[in-house]
Amino acid sequence: MREKELRLALVLYGGVSLAVYMFGVCREIKKLVRASKLFHAIQPEQRETAGIGPAEAGPGRETDTERVYFELLRQLARHTELRVVVDVIAGASAGGINGIFLSRALAHDLPLHPLRDMWLENADVTRLIEEEALAGPFSKRFMTPVVSRILRYDPVLAENEETRTKLDRFVRSRWFQPPFSGPRFTGWMFDAAEAMGAAMGEAVGEGTPRHSLLPDDHALDLFVSITDYNGHPRQVPLDDPPVAIELDHQFDMRFRYRRRASGLIESEFDRAAIPGLIFAARATSSFPGAFAPATIEETEAVLHRRGMDWPDRDAFMRAKLAEVARDGRDPRTIPFVDGAVVTNKPFAAALSALSGRPANREVVRRIVFVDPNPDIEFSDNEVLPGFFRAIFASMAEIPRNEPIHHELERVAELNDRIAVVSEVVDAARPRIRLLVQSMLDEDRDDAPSAGIFAAWRDVANRGAAVEAGFAFESYLHLKILTVARRLRAFIETAEGRDLAGLGHRIARPLLIEARDPDGRVSAEAIAFLRAFDADFRVRRLRFVIRHLNELYYSSRSEAEADPVDPAKLDELKTEFYDLLDGIKERMSEPPADPDALGAALRLADPDSSAADRFAAIERLGRDLGLQQVDDRLDEIFSLMVLNYLPGWARTELMVAYIGFPFFDVLTLPMTQWEDLDELDIIRVFRISPADARTIRKGPAMAKLKGLRLRRFAAFFNRAWRENDYLWGRLVSADRLVTVVLAAAGDAAAGIDALAAKKALFRAILEAERPHLKADEGLIAGLVEEVERIEAEPFGDPSAPTF
Repeated sequence: MREKELRLALVLYGGVSLAVYMFGVCREIKKLVRASKLFHAIQPEQRETAGIGPAEAGPGRETDTERVYFELLRQLARHTELRVVVDVIAGASAGGINGIFLSRALAHDLPLHPLRDMWLENADVTRLIEEEALAGPFSKRFMTPVVSRILRYDPVLAENEETRTKLDRFVRSRWFQPPFSGPRFTGWMFDAAEAMGAAMGEAVGEGTPRHSLLPDDHALDLFVSITDYNGHPRQVPLDDPPVAIELDHQFDMRFRYRRRASGLIESEFDRAAIPGLIFAARATSSFPGAFAPATIEETEAVLHRRGMDWPDRDAFMRAKLAEVARDGRDPRTIPFVDGAVVTNKPFAAALSALSGRPANREVVRRIVFVDPNPDIEFSDNEVLPGFFRAIFASMAEIPRNEPIHHELERVAELNDRIAVVSEVVDAARPRIRLLVQSMLDEDRDDAPSAGIFAAWRDVANRGAAVEAGFAFESYLHLKILTVARRLRAFIETAEGRDLAGLGHRIARPLLIEARDPDGRVSAEAIAFLRAFDADFRVRRLRFVIRHLNELYYSSRSEAEADPVDPAKLDELKTEFYDLLDGIKERMSEPPADPDALGAALRLADPDSSAADRFAAIERLGRDLGLQQVDDRLDEIFSLMVLNYLPGWARTELMVAYIGFPFFDVLTLPMTQWEDLDELDIIRVFRISPADARTIRKGPAMAKLKGLRLRRFAAFFNRAWRENDYLWGRLVSADRLVTVVLAAAGDAAAGIDALAAKKALFRAILEAERPHLKADEGLIAGLVEEVERIEAEPFGDPSAPTF
């Protein structure tokens, strides 16, 4: 059965009160991912008759659309098993808050419905305002005519009594100080984060492999955009003067969850991490003028009033705020404001996280950006803005609407490079296969030992140098420079100081004498790369894994006659990923031994003799232990590969392993230092009200109420928040079906997308009916619209009922 993995990288924009709409979107995304996890947890032979069991739909769960997504994945699995994973989230402001809670839910399979009350009940202007700042019945009555003038510009606002009343009270409340209470909002977010875990018995569930929506050996990266109000200095190298100083206000906080192949879990989303996550949520949404700037000190005060501690506070500040604290500022008092001030559309952070992700199966990569209001109003007449209008637009509106075409152009460039590299690899594969097969003595009576595989690798390395000709020179120099720079970073981490120029000094003698008098790569260069070239080992392992993945669904005639055992492939893959983890761990922990550090620094000493450098390479290389990785990989091939795979599959994997130097010479100069491991084209999708046309066509304003009052309107009306939250789920369900079916490709043929969407809409409306009561006509009206959609019943009548 062919397997695909749909990997979603989410970019969540800011949107003020449209945070409520974005919560609905995030909730639906989580439901799709959870349905995928539940479906793939069932043995393949049982999936046709299985459903979501009582344990997965019991107390603490609301399994409504999960059941429909489950059925959709079941229908696709008749041709292609599609697994859906969210592994990157980047958010700013309203998107930052929702990204944090979504990440926590994905990492530990926690429900998001406890946040519904936070958004619908507490995201109200009369609850957000400090009690002492809230206007009384007779405060500033002279402002009432101003409110009336505002309402004249929007009849919808004027017709709603709740909105009129709350807007009047808001305008008459405290001036010249932020009206909204940061500590109160922080407290609500603490309550919501705790409630997520409490709903599922957090003490039992969190941190265990069973309770996560991330597959094994997958990472979830969250980037939260915040703005350093005062800015932190950055040095910019120039020719003259040598250095310039500028203030950088942009800052991304990164949080990560990782499930290693060994079963080890590393989480920054568990219960202990809640204080840091809530600080990030408070900071990214600290809208200037509405909230006071956020500080660590404020979060500590909220915790103290609740009788709670923050044991990991110092570690959090060292890990997350080191960059802004390097100039001697106290991290506890650094003020942060809304992340959307500088970066409202954090594409760059999401793109930076796409490299270097392992491919367990065929990968379909999608960047999905959640834009609550893509509508643009054009005017035929260019009107000169007034004084206040020009100031407001320049300071608030224009910065929050920076274009994304630069990031999308980068995606296009990356796709072009991926396409070229893939074509080069495919074109070179037949010749490299012949070269490798000419090296292998497959007719020998005894099975090749690990030592034989090591000898074959050496022959392939020398053969690659000969076959590549002059191109090998640039490849060799690039490898030496790359490794030297990695080594510099390694030493800097151990020394705790900047060692500018160290990489160049390490590489210089190797580059000067890269070849010996006979034209072969010098012994010192070989020893240096064998000791320190972790990147080569990583690239080789991922290349082998990629070819191993192809064996799962090979269409070759040999595969039909002599098929591979998927369980054996899984075992091999686990071994390969264990080795990858080992390399990363070795390179992430520099040696604490002063002798080892001294050996590393001797490599950069221009007065060191060749003998001294050899001794230093051997000393530090022994601590890194990369040669042990080579030995273990040779052993895996000599035992597991030879015994687990049929002949045709064994040859394919051996060509990838032994022949990797030939492929690397071709592709490394093309990719440079960018890790294009997935080598899959990245497509970009948008989730917005304007794109979801199945129920109601038209612009975002035809669906969302919170767009009014510069996106603040939902704070003034409970019914409007309910409307926007509900539309968030409906819009997301509409678009997610499109994304899933497009990723499935040919497997989606024959599936009625309209029927699937209609089933999702019905499930959402029925599930939310008990919770959304502020507008009695909301659910009823949408039910009528859904029933007017013409579609066949979704699902197989013989399938189990849920």
